[in-house]
Amino acid sequence: MRNIFILLCCMFAISLGAQPLTLKYDNATLPNNANIYVTSQVGVSTNTYIEFTNNQQDAVFFRIRKQVLTSVSSDAITFCVGGTCYTGNMSQELYLNPGQTWGLDDETNVFHASYSHPAAGTQRVRFTIVNSDDANDTISFIINYTTTTGVQDLPTVSKLTAYPNPATTQVTLEYAVQNSSSAYVVIRNLTGMEVYRSVASTSGKSVVDLSGLKAGVYFYGIESDGRMLSSKKLLVK
Repeated sequence: MRNIFILLCCMFAISLGAQPLTLKYDNATLPNNANIYVTSQVGVSTNTYIEFTNNQQDAVFFRIRKQVLTSVSSDAITFCVGGTCYTGNMSQELYLNPGQTWGLDDETNVFHASYSHPAAGTQRVRFTIVNSDDANDTISFIINYTTTTGVQDLPTVSKLTAYPNPATTQVTLEYAVQNSSSAYVVIRNLTGMEVYRSVASTSGKSVVDLSGLKAGVYFYGIESDGRMLSSKKLLVK
């Protein structure tokens, strides 16, 4: 399949040098082995977005390796890129065409790592982008998560589900919130833009009309006091 793609696009063999892609975090270019620092509280979900750009003259074919360096809960971190999410190493090969960017305006493909913060402590994970044509041609970055406990009786979410998921015209969200008198059901797109908000009802269920949303990946969750208590992925077709 890959050979057919190369033939159709009239591409040549890749010669990448020391860095297959240019990576950006928070509008700043990341050097190799860069450290990214994220701080949050237990029970608060965090998504970290990294932009990928191919500045080469040829397509870049790559895979991504995930290595947990310091663990609170290794299963708590997943990453998504190219429209697919992984808990471990990437199982498929992806590519970027010359000049192509997977950034915050590309909701389906942009790289983001999601951490659910299950307990207080330090979690460090390295992501390494590997050139498929040269295993020694890599660029990596480390996300350092510092999770702290908040005040007692911090609002928490014990249940959060969506069905159907994937959804088309509407979705039903079910949830259970403790220690909060003012919680909201919120849906955001991959850029963080809010596309839906409603007061979390006492019934613990909200039916959301999705007919005005374009197909793509979204995140739904419960927000209280300006903080997202829990967040999960929603696919809209």
